[in-house]
Amino acid sequence: MKGRLRRTSIRYLLSNVRLAVYVGLVLAWAAYYCYKFYDRDPTSYELFKMLVFGALAFAPIGVEELYDNYAAARKRRREQQAEAGKQRQHAPAAGLPPRTDLYVLGPPPFMHSVYRVLNELRDKTPARYQEVVEHLPKVVFDSSLESAGRSDGRFSLDGSGHIYRGGGWYTVNDYDAFRYIFLHEVGHNVCGKQRDDWSEDAADGYAAMVISEMAVSNQ
Repeated sequence: MKGRLRRTSIRYLLSNVRLAVYVGLVLAWAAYYCYKFYDRDPTSYELFKMLVFGALAFAPIGVEELYDNYAAARKRRREQQAEAGKQRQHAPAAGLPPRTDLYVLGPPPFMHSVYRVLNELRDKTPARYQEVVEHLPKVVFDSSLESAGRSDGRFSLDGSGHIYRGGGWYTVNDYDAFRYIFLHEVGHNVCGKQRDDWSEDAADGYAAMVISEMAVSNQ
């Protein structure tokens, strides 16, 4: 892209230089006939001055055009980079059925924990796995959350290990804690949409039930 920008800039620069010279020549030609009209023969120096004056008079227009072109190219480049980044960030989770509005986005530890939960659900309780796909709008990491998770699919835990808060206090952040929070937020959506019950008790009951079902499937 840089090479294209450079070639474009040089091409427009040369084009503007040629146009400036043409304007200068036209002005010098007009000045020559003005001198002849008054029965004067202009000197070479006078014609050269008119040529230079015409080129300089056009220069601001050429520079502005060159800047506008370069700015437009930079804008297109930023838009392409933003679109490419958006496509990378919102890649569908591997192994999910063809439902394009469920996205997994976050740092590698978060992605690992999410995929682990999804694979565990798919292998042990396919019906619950399908509920996740159908009812959870997205799965993204958001460190700004004050809670561990939200029913809109945002989570502040990643399951990578306990978070020390100082003074002997820490936040439980292992895989089991993340899985429970994940299923709890799924439970909000499932119970809320199916039974119009958005309570914490309903979400806790759903998470405990799914974990129990997965434990039974291990036996």
